[in-house]
Amino acid sequence: MLQRSVFVFLAAMLVFMQPVLAQSSSQAEEQAKWEDFFVGKTLISFDEGHGTQVYFMGEDRHSYLFYPGNRVVLRGDFEFHWRGGRPVLCFRYGANTYNPSTGEMGGNWACRAAEGWARNVTERATGDPLGLSRRRQVPFVLSAERTSFEELMQLAR
Repeated sequence: MLQRSVFVFLAAMLVFMQPVLAQSSSQAEEQAKWEDFFVGKTLISFDEGHGTQVYFMGEDRHSYLFYPGNRVVLRGDFEFHWRGGRPVLCFRYGANTYNPSTGEMGGNWACRAAEGWARNVTERATGDPLGLSRRRQVPFVLSAERTSFEELMQLAR
């Protein structure tokens, strides 16, 4: 009788856990999709607040931001989290940095849905073609105007 009770209990647990396991699997697949979109890539994004930004997101979870008007590459960190049923991408740059679009100092995580970050991406390239992870100084002062990889590569020569 005890064996039957254990079997019934385990069967019930599997039935109740199946949606949780399926959700975990779909969450992992969704997060993997976004990591594939961002990680190991150099991205150009554009929005009215910042203008053009170029950033490389390394496999080591470090980001390297080439920001309009800056003379140095900003090294930061990024993480993916799962919040409110969707993947969230968070960036953190040094406490000595400043975000002119929001007026906030750096040092804290800035998070938003991965889909939200991706919406502003205008181009992506595999790897680090501008060498942002290997340099401290920017190759040239970036304009806030919308640009392309082709234009950036010509300016970087």
